[in-house]
Amino acid sequence: MSLLSQRNLLGVADLTWPCTYRFVCQGGGGWTTWEMSVDAPTLNGKPDESVALGRWLFDFSIATAICSSIDLVYYDYFLHKVHAVPSIAGGLGARGHLSGTPAPRARSGVVGWNTDHADRDGRKRHYLYGMPRTWADENGLTSAGWDGVMGYAHLLAMGLQGHFGHGQMQLLIPYWNVIELDLGNFFGVAFRRVASFNVFQHTDKAPGISEDLWPPSPT
Repeated sequence: MSLLSQRNLLGVADLTWPCTYRFVCQGGGGWTTWEMSVDAPTLNGKPDESVALGRWLFDFSIATAICSSIDLVYYDYFLHKVHAVPSIAGGLGARGHLSGTPAPRARSGVVGWNTDHADRDGRKRHYLYGMPRTWADENGLTSAGWDGVMGYAHLLAMGLQGHFGHGQMQLLIPYWNVIELDLGNFFGVAFRRVASFNVFQHTDKAPGISEDLWPPSPT
């Protein structure tokens, strides 16, 4: 049995057109990043459209749940069947879509991405840095915040659940440096499909921008 099978992972060759994006954003509370990976079969063999997909993903997912004072400065993109390393695209004036004052970093909404595997790698937390201040209080999400973050989770479920819901894209979780490295997969990346989402009632501190290289360098 291969290492991929043992760990219930999908290799690059198991997916039609895997793409990973890291959005680097800045607001009054500092910097943060979001990472999103998708399998986009309809863009197979179309690198220019795949780069543009990064901006589309930001505009129609993350930006719908954060304030307009949060700017997309740039995004990294990694087209796994084209490039050995990631490249960078500009933010092109992209920002959050919501009006109002953003919540403090320590009171960011939290959405769980679940692969429906029982091990510790089967879950990832996604933080909504820059969501409206009215969405959170000292006890967690307000009623408006619950509705807002739940709406964001529903948007992800409806738009990025291709393998489960017959959409055009499938949200993935990437795992870096987990399989043997080679010239076609220098970062040893493998994936799992995201099968479900859950919204946490509590808020938490969204991470700042890391000084480490992205993707993580092979050790």
